[in-house]
Amino acid sequence: MAWISMQELKSIAVGFFLAICLLFVDMAEVTGEPLSAEDLAFMEMEDVFAAAKHVQEIREAPASVSVVSSEDIKRYGYRNLTDVLNNVMGFYTYSDRNYDYVGVRGFGRLGDYGNRILQLVDGHTYNDNIYGSVFLGNEFGIDMDFIKRIEIVRGPGSALYGSNALFGVINVVTKTGEDVDGLFTKVEGGSFDSYQGGVLYGKRFKNGLDLIFSFSLLGSDGQDHYFEEFDNPFLSDGWARDADREKARRFGIKAEYHDFRFLANIGVREKRVPTASYETVFNDNRFKTKDERSFAEISWDHSFEDNAEMMARIYYDRYDFVGDYPWDYPPVTINRDESIGQWVGTELKYLRGIGASHSVSLGGEVIYHIDADQENRDVEPRETYFDDERNFTTWSVFMQDEWEVFSGLRLIGGLRYDHYSTFGEHFSPRVGIIGYLTRESTLKLLYGQAFRSPNVYELYYNDGNDTSKANRDLDPETLHTYELLWELELSPVVKSSFSAFHYEIKDLITQIEDPGDGLLQFQNVERVESDGVEVGLEADWPGVIKGHIRYTYQDTVDEKKNRRLSNSPRHLVKSGVAVPIFKDKLSLGVQCRFMDDRSTRSDRHADESIIADLNILAHDMIIEDLDISFGVFNLFDEDYSDPASAIHVQDTIEQNGRNYWFKASYLF
Repeated sequence: MAWISMQELKSIAVGFFLAICLLFVDMAEVTGEPLSAEDLAFMEMEDVFAAAKHVQEIREAPASVSVVSSEDIKRYGYRNLTDVLNNVMGFYTYSDRNYDYVGVRGFGRLGDYGNRILQLVDGHTYNDNIYGSVFLGNEFGIDMDFIKRIEIVRGPGSALYGSNALFGVINVVTKTGEDVDGLFTKVEGGSFDSYQGGVLYGKRFKNGLDLIFSFSLLGSDGQDHYFEEFDNPFLSDGWARDADREKARRFGIKAEYHDFRFLANIGVREKRVPTASYETVFNDNRFKTKDERSFAEISWDHSFEDNAEMMARIYYDRYDFVGDYPWDYPPVTINRDESIGQWVGTELKYLRGIGASHSVSLGGEVIYHIDADQENRDVEPRETYFDDERNFTTWSVFMQDEWEVFSGLRLIGGLRYDHYSTFGEHFSPRVGIIGYLTRESTLKLLYGQAFRSPNVYELYYNDGNDTSKANRDLDPETLHTYELLWELELSPVVKSSFSAFHYEIKDLITQIEDPGDGLLQFQNVERVESDGVEVGLEADWPGVIKGHIRYTYQDTVDEKKNRRLSNSPRHLVKSGVAVPIFKDKLSLGVQCRFMDDRSTRSDRHADESIIADLNILAHDMIIEDLDISFGVFNLFDEDYSDPASAIHVQDTIEQNGRNYWFKASYLF
């Protein structure tokens, strides 16, 4: 039982939110000694790439954008992308103790693998070609210390990126050798007998070569979990023991020489699963999944003298999945799912400035999916139930026009055409009007259409017609979004934003039970509509404070059932502050987030929760270039659960209580 009551916790959290609000208001009215030129330069508007496929100021971006820097990752002790997105406006995450998933603007479909978000690494698409997954936890192949910044773009992105970019784009930008300039080493450890270690080497050489590589290992014994749904003497009284282990390894390399860049990455994770999903045998630690994601690309990016830029790249990607499921036939037999995806592609993009106020982007991409293979079989004795081998092609072209009609008014229009050999074609438009009301105030009116093509898993997978069957007639999902965004600089150190949005999704792909035969099948059966607002307040005063307050309201409705969508919280509140305790040697980062209750698939509820995290960072305090941090996550040991998808017996799955993390790093 928690050592502090829920009511007391709410009081503390509300007090925390109000205290930061008052602090921000006070900061917005700062007078007295002016900020230095160095401080003002530090606080200049950040640049972002993912909103328009070229670098621009956030103020110019035709979208609502957040940027999380490497300093933010250090201040708050983020261990993976799940930690990052938990504190970004409009986003929320949930877990089934195998994978972490992401919801945004009230939409977090149970069992969808996050495939309505596009994930990029340095502009390279990271979603796989079997499930379209977004990788958030330890299965993500980029070490957190390899990351320079994370760009989070809310809203539809298909006009630039095609499929999967329904609700947003997450672009992970990695560091350069110059950013590191040495050998970085680290050791980490924490609750559940978890550890991590790694090295990062980076340098820019005199001949112009910039080189960086990263390698890290992670392991965890995990926890013993109790599930009341399995509480009987024949099932270990509901306890899954030694069934939560995890191990991972990551390798990344990037080399830049003049206009050329080589980028490659390999990430492997193996996870035991304690929940007995897919009707597997409970408390059998042979239930595990393994994900391996790798890619390599060579690109050329050149700026011409006539205000033009060109980028060309070729790439190879691979995704391997293995799932071992102990099923009680009888006798207990290991059933195995295997998926292999391989694809190669090339992209060409051209950006031309026409005078000082007009630019046009043109581009195209061709991808050949060599393999999109799925197999289901018993391991021993070997018996194959499903063996499907696919290859397919996609190609696309896009154009975007950005025109400053006159000082204070900017128009953006874009259109992309995608062609899939699996289902056909799709057009994705976007329109934006940006008005610079004053030097401190920007108003954006945005419209966009996005789509998600049915993936290979949804189209073709079946397990021998025991529980599921294929549907080759699926159509793409389509989304229309309308948004009003107002960004306001209240002072040199405080910025605010307000957004109102409305979106509609048609032909939503959902796995349902066919009443004719009782088998699960993906079908275009649902229509979703949502209205919401987002309000944010950010402060960044170098050496003094960095903090945020973010509130999201979202009313997301399943139109057929005329009720709130499952796993959709109406209210999200997030607050955080990082302050120095002792000059620039010791700092404290505290974050607190509130999530409203969510309905489950069986029309029950996962209760509201308030989670607080704390991180203490010591920099150059004991030895120069030595960083030591200590984090406490779920500080008040809040008891909370996430809704579970239909592959589980459980309606909700309990999440981690209070846990700890220690990290020491040294730069040689």
